[in-house]
Amino acid sequence: MAQGIKFAACMRRHGVPDFPDPRTSGTGNVMLSIPDSPKGKAAKQACRQLLPGGGAAPASEQVRRLASLLKYARYMRTHGVTDFPDPDNQGEFPSTAWTDRRPFFRAAEKACLPLAGGFVKQRGN
Repeated sequence: MAQGIKFAACMRRHGVPDFPDPRTSGTGNVMLSIPDSPKGKAAKQACRQLLPGGGAAPASEQVRRLASLLKYARYMRTHGVTDFPDPDNQGEFPSTAWTDRRPFFRAAEKACLPLAGGFVKQRGN
């Protein structure tokens, strides 16, 4: 947790002034939410040395994440969001993936969320 607090302070110093201190999950894992913005990405890059393993997930976790997100993207397309993108090779969707305002987008997102393996959080309405 102490490392997470140092990371949060670093993020604030590097252009994300409202970056929150970390929380712990029910399993005791430290959870940090990195903003999907140019400033958030730049700050994460500057502060990554404060994360365990430099912020990189173990290879097995990366493989599981990418497989889950590819499945989620395919399912979104079969639920009517035909232009929903695949994640990149880092397991990240472009921020534009979440700007869809078509009425069926939220319903598709909710139906597809279980396939995301916990790697996607449902957006607000």
